[in-house]
Amino acid sequence: MFNVDKIKKELESRGLDANSFDYLYNYLKSNDLLDKLSDYTNMTRRSLSLHLQKLMAKGYIRIQESREKKTQDRRITVWMLPEAAQVEEALVNVQREYDETRYQSFSEDELLQYAYLTEKIKKNMQKVLQ
Repeated sequence: MFNVDKIKKELESRGLDANSFDYLYNYLKSNDLLDKLSDYTNMTRRSLSLHLQKLMAKGYIRIQESREKKTQDRRITVWMLPEAAQVEEALVNVQREYDETRYQSFSEDELLQYAYLTEKIKKNMQKVLQ
């Protein structure tokens, strides 16, 4: 299972919003994981399932399905495996380069305004999804 505090610290050390992780983690740990993850990623359930299967086949993730004894709720646990670390590092580098390119002509005020509006949009989406 995820070590939430460790992931949050890592996100913060990379300058990322740890609150976004909290929201995503809480959103995904509920019973309708596949539906919610499908909504969050804007992918069909089928497409999402295929992508998850590919990640499993490549050894990047492990998925375990279980049922809660008392409620019979379905629970899916996803572990990122060590093999995913290289891919994650590459994605972080690509994201950084993408952001540098995207924001290269922004003034400091424009960056602040962009961050404010992005956060506002995120909060609007969270209200709708809850």
